[in-house]
Amino acid sequence: MGTKVIGLNLKDNTMHVYRGEQRVVKQVEDPVEVIKTEASGEGAYAEKKILDLISSEPAYRLVLYKILEFCETPRSATEVGQEVRSFPEMKTAIHSPVILLGWLEEVGSIERIVVDKEEERWQTTEAGKKVAELEAPAKRLLELLAQEPVYHDIYMQVLQFCQSPRARTEIESLLEGNPVMEQPKVFPTFFIQRLEDAGALEWVDKHWWTTEAGKGVLG
Repeated sequence: MGTKVIGLNLKDNTMHVYRGEQRVVKQVEDPVEVIKTEASGEGAYAEKKILDLISSEPAYRLVLYKILEFCETPRSATEVGQEVRSFPEMKTAIHSPVILLGWLEEVGSIERIVVDKEEERWQTTEAGKKVAELEAPAKRLLELLAQEPVYHDIYMQVLQFCQSPRARTEIESLLEGNPVMEQPKVFPTFFIQRLEDAGALEWVDKHWWTTEAGKGVLG
C-alpha cells in the first residue's frame, strides 16, 4: 500500500492528497534518479504554462519575452516599468507593465524577491529562463527559415524591405507576381504573420518593421 501525503496550501486554504508510488531501491543512485525525474516533470509543466500564456497573447508575445530576458537580472518595479514602456510594441498597448508582470507572475515565470524590508525586485524564474531561451526571436527565426527553405528568399526579401517602415499594401506590392507563391497559392499576409510570430517583424505605428532579431539574420 502506497504512502499518502496531505499538502495544505495556505494561500487558498485547499488541501491536496498525494498517493505515493512505491519502488524497489536496487542501488544507492535510485533515489537521486527519482528526484531528478520528478523535478524534470514539474519543470516541463511550469514551462508549458508559460508558453500557453505567451501563445494566448500574440499581441504581447515579444513584450513578454523581453520582460523575461530583462529580469534575468533582478529589477525593481520602477526599472521594469521604464524598460517595458520603452518597447515600440507598447505604443498601442492596452495593458500596462503592471498587468503584464501580473500575468508572468501568475504562471510562475517571474517572481518577487525581497531585498530588504522596503524593497522588492522582480526576477525571472528557472522555468522563465528556459522559456526565454526557447522564445528567443533569433532562434525562432532561424528555425522558420530552416523549416520552410522554399520560402527563404521571400522571407529575406520582406525583412530587407521592412528595415524602413512599410504598410501591408506595400509588402503585397513587393511580392506580387512571385511564382513561388502560386503552387500552392500563398498570400503575402502568410509571410507577414509567420515573420511576426517568429519575432522578426513587429507592428508599430501602423507599419511593419524588421526587428533587431530580423536585422541580425540579414547580417
